Amino acid sequence: MKQRLDVRDLELGTYISELDRPWVESPFLFQGFELTSKEEVEPLRQHCKYVYIDVALGPDLSPKRMGKDATVRMRIISEQEQTLSRELHALARARRRSTTGDPCIRIG
Repeated sequence: MKQRLDVRDLELGTYISELDRPWVESPFLFQGFELTSKEEVEPLRQHCKYVYIDVALGPDLSPKRMGKDATVRMRIISEQEQTLSRELHALARARRRSTTGDPCIRIG
């Protein structure tokens, strides 16, 4: 599973699966690699704002550096996702009603 991560939050052992730019625009030879030394972190910080990590191949990192701010940020994102989900559900329900003329689709 991929997780977007700010480059300031990178730790050794993290598996970088994607960058915030095409690989060919970076100095990295391979598409996807595990951070095994501190020397690999600095070029990432110079060339990228964020990366995508694969938590199946490395640790699942939460935004630790930001502390309380990260928790607030994550809560805001969660609330935004819930709002979008409710709006999408309402649109789907309206579409179903306009298509079937019935608030419920009956099967069988």
